[in-house]
Amino acid sequence: MKKLIGICLGVIVIVIIAVVIAISMVDVNQYKGDVIQLVQEKTGRQFAVDGEFKLALSLVPTVVVEGVKFGNADWGSRPDMLTVGRLEIQVSLIPLLSNTIKVDRLILIAPEMLLETDKNGKGNWVLDILGRQDKKPAEKVKTGPVALPAFAINEVYIEDAKITYRDGVTEKLSRMNIDKITMEAGGLDEPMNLKLTAAYNDIPVSVEGTLGTVTQFMTNKGYPIKLVTSVNKATLGLDGQISRPKEVAGLDLAISFQVASLAELSQLTGGKLPDFGPINLAGKLTDVEGGYSLKSLSLKAGTTDLAGDMTVLTAGKPPILKAQLESNMIDLAAFAGGEEEHQTEQKKDGVTKVFPSDPLPLDGLKSANIELTLTAKKIQTKKATLENTKLVLTLNSGKLSIKPFNTQLAGGTMESDIVLDGSGKTATLTTNLNIKNLQPGQLSHLKDKITGANTDITIKARGAGNSIAAIMSDLDGHVLLKAGKGQITGKEADPATSSVFLKTYQMLNPGASSQGTQIICSVVNMDIKDGIAPVDKGIALETNHINAIGSGSINFKTEELDIGVIQQAREGAGISMGQLAELVRLSGTFANPAIVPDTRAALKAGLSTGAAVATGGLSLLAQGLYDWTTADEAPCATALGIKTEKASTTNKETTEKSTTEKAVDAVKDSGVMIKDKLKNLFGK
Repeated sequence: MKKLIGICLGVIVIVIIAVVIAISMVDVNQYKGDVIQLVQEKTGRQFAVDGEFKLALSLVPTVVVEGVKFGNADWGSRPDMLTVGRLEIQVSLIPLLSNTIKVDRLILIAPEMLLETDKNGKGNWVLDILGRQDKKPAEKVKTGPVALPAFAINEVYIEDAKITYRDGVTEKLSRMNIDKITMEAGGLDEPMNLKLTAAYNDIPVSVEGTLGTVTQFMTNKGYPIKLVTSVNKATLGLDGQISRPKEVAGLDLAISFQVASLAELSQLTGGKLPDFGPINLAGKLTDVEGGYSLKSLSLKAGTTDLAGDMTVLTAGKPPILKAQLESNMIDLAAFAGGEEEHQTEQKKDGVTKVFPSDPLPLDGLKSANIELTLTAKKIQTKKATLENTKLVLTLNSGKLSIKPFNTQLAGGTMESDIVLDGSGKTATLTTNLNIKNLQPGQLSHLKDKITGANTDITIKARGAGNSIAAIMSDLDGHVLLKAGKGQITGKEADPATSSVFLKTYQMLNPGASSQGTQIICSVVNMDIKDGIAPVDKGIALETNHINAIGSGSINFKTEELDIGVIQQAREGAGISMGQLAELVRLSGTFANPAIVPDTRAALKAGLSTGAAVATGGLSLLAQGLYDWTTADEAPCATALGIKTEKASTTNKETTEKSTTEKAVDAVKDSGVMIKDKLKNLFGK
């Protein structure tokens, strides 16, 4: 047996020597034209070799080619898709006997590749082979698996490589300049060492680590990977194995990512990112049918944390993202840049606008489908803190739905659902929101300014348009706000920090003390039709000093306000008619609201609403426009559309007063008013 084996080995050696001698006697360069023609026929692209084919003799023959050029698509931006300064390849002969191609060494010097797409997104790497074949009826042949030779590379060396990608739709260019790539192993059963140094759009990139052996790859068995990739100052790690490396299937990789701040990635993304971090991400990357899954996700970014599972299905169009996430804390305020405001003012016809008119990214809604469930103990925004939040977000064929969206806000509860349907040419926004028992004093901009006044809010609205401004201009719906007993904690407010809400309260309370004003109730009740909310006695306020009710309009098309509020001193409040001499008007725009006293508008408002208007002028009294029988002693009930027994009784009792008594009362109050005006005039 040993003798037979020896004879066989001897025969093999003789055959190999004969092949080497035969090759050495052949001028391989004579086949250059045949090779060029074959490549052109198979690819339909121009192919050229400026230099000569060279062959170095040994049991590991080395082929050297210089000046290789491979043509681009006929619509490409330049003639060549690929050029190579020098290509050198060593192929072992003995593995060829077992249908295995074993490349001992592959060297590429100064390769330059252009990858680009046309305006329809077709890549220049797509070869139109089928379109160039003869249009003869195809012969029926038996189909089955094709046995391709096994392929393995033992060492790769690439130097001074350039890869450019041009997006034909956006004309955006991305460039990768590779200084050096080395991949080498001590043998077929030795791990492969990998090292890469490059720059992506001038951003330094490096990859270093180990891969499995050539034998593991060739036998398509468990293939270990341990790599660390650095991009600028961010680090990505992969550690695990691929069970079927030839198909890149059976992933089981621990993934980790670290960066000191999100701002470090600004150059990579092409936009300015906030100084938010440090960021640490970890998880287990696996492949599933049609996509990939990141299990046991753990993300810590500054004070924000997320945990859960994510799956991305890429087999279909559009791709699908599924995620179930939970968090102890999501700090949106820090992500947005801390206390810095990022509000961009828009102007139309010289007026600053709140609602942006920029087109909504509706095409982006159709680029992916999403199924997301999120539960978070705390979500911090600049204005408020959300607690025990649960939301379900779905995005399907351009229709975005957040339903339900339940949370606890400022001591109250919020239940809402929001649907933005961008599947058609015009987007439609539908909102249903219910807030119960909200405590305004827990909101950041009202903190230490108001206590109590627990508030219920209901908003149901629908609008259509392809921008926020267009949707608000088309808005239909209803808004109802009801607030109970509370207290404004001071008379004067800091103009820089006070809200329109507080300033309105303060102007309506001339008798308020430094200890504050007690709120009995307040109401906003209005319908919105075609972007305009006419308010007919739908805004009301009762305090320990005054009753007030408002009428006017809110225009969401022009973002203009015009609300007149009429006041009545409460019995025993110690406020004279003179102090209520002027109507309080809320005017201006959403961006620049103004609360001003308006004497001339008092008459107009009195006529339009039929409410009592204290103008402080005997001329108005003489005209009979001031009539206590029309005074509203329960404005909150009026705003809610409720007729109270108290108001009815009071009006009856007031009506029973004699004309003389009413005139005397009015003159007394007018005298006080005149006295107050004179004091103001002479500064006394």
